[in-house]
Amino acid sequence: MSNKKTMKTNLHREISKDPLLNKNQPKQGKLSTDQFDQDFAEIFDELLDLDNEEAVYDSVKKDLKALGPVRDNGQIDYQNDKFDPNKIAIVDPQKLKSLVKENRSNNDDVFLNNEDKLATISPYKNALVCTVEMAQKVASLSVDFPNFNQVIEDLVDRITLLSISSKKLSVQSLNLDGPPGAGKTTFVRALATILGVDFFDLTISSMVAKFELCGFNPNWKNASCGRLAKIMFEQTNNFQPIILLDDLCSVYTGSESEHTLLPVLLNILEPHQAKRFKDQFYNLEIDLSGVIFISTTNKFSRLPENIQSRLNNYQIELPVGQQFSRVVQNIYRGLVAENELSDIFSENLNETVIAKLQNTNLRHIKRLLTRAISQAYKRSLAVSLTATQIAVTLADLNLLEKSTQADVSECLRVLH
Repeated sequence: MSNKKTMKTNLHREISKDPLLNKNQPKQGKLSTDQFDQDFAEIFDELLDLDNEEAVYDSVKKDLKALGPVRDNGQIDYQNDKFDPNKIAIVDPQKLKSLVKENRSNNDDVFLNNEDKLATISPYKNALVCTVEMAQKVASLSVDFPNFNQVIEDLVDRITLLSISSKKLSVQSLNLDGPPGAGKTTFVRALATILGVDFFDLTISSMVAKFELCGFNPNWKNASCGRLAKIMFEQTNNFQPIILLDDLCSVYTGSESEHTLLPVLLNILEPHQAKRFKDQFYNLEIDLSGVIFISTTNKFSRLPENIQSRLNNYQIELPVGQQFSRVVQNIYRGLVAENELSDIFSENLNETVIAKLQNTNLRHIKRLLTRAISQAYKRSLAVSLTATQIAVTLADLNLLEKSTQADVSECLRVLH
């Protein structure tokens, strides 16, 4: 046997042992050439140092490619995804395939419609691995959210600890308890942006039954999947999206099991149970253990004890003094940057304007400042055709009380 044939035989032996390369996988169509070449090169180089053996390289690659998709412990699908060790299957791929086959053999229109939906599901999601850089980014949130310092510190400590061994991000479900206007929802949105994951807001007070979260049986008329399955199957590629359970203290706690969300909440807020969350419409178990669930309440004590025990609660106070000033300044700067007005508006908001807003709910401050910026711009146009460094003044806030909605709409139109 020639040297090249010997090396090729040895390589095939190594391939048969390697968990990355399972030649028993069924063929699934044509692979992306560039994608396969890149992944194969990495695997080949790890097995043998044959950089100059192009004939052997090409021959083995051809044989391997004919085997079809290669999987890493059932997680990696070369047919649809680039090789990524941090992809995780949130549903059993084989179970998903069997369900599609079952529905194909069923003539019921309900199940045929379900099959269409099942066929679009990708079981693989991207997982986030903790790094020191991630911890630093989360720490930077303290600038814009000084009244969330305890939450931020705990998250930074958690991410830093996990980063030591490059573990995937996992955060215990937490609750932000505090008065309306403390910036709870805004903070959660900002956290999702910093982490680079999708954000979803589920308002608990608007839900009337558990089926809104876990779906309806497909035999029911107008049945559909639950909100959680819709998020994971259709709206995100993240294994660890942030899902906000807003106004959790309004959850119905009556005894009628068909109307209360409690059983579902108890399930998803417990990681071991969340790993096998069942959606009724798809009849599939979904792994929600990676989801970062964050809830908000105005009075945490109203929650049932079994829900409280599943949440790491933080008391969030309204920002006061210097904290309030920093928050309002950041809201103002964000509005200026968002509307691309940095060249014509002053960098900072006047302290007298901030003092005027002192007793205003944070929820309304952004709206007021948007209108005040519009008013200030309109005022500058009245005195000069060339806009210079414009500053929002107390006069602009006072004029808002006299302005009509038509005036505000016109100001916003001028800005854009």
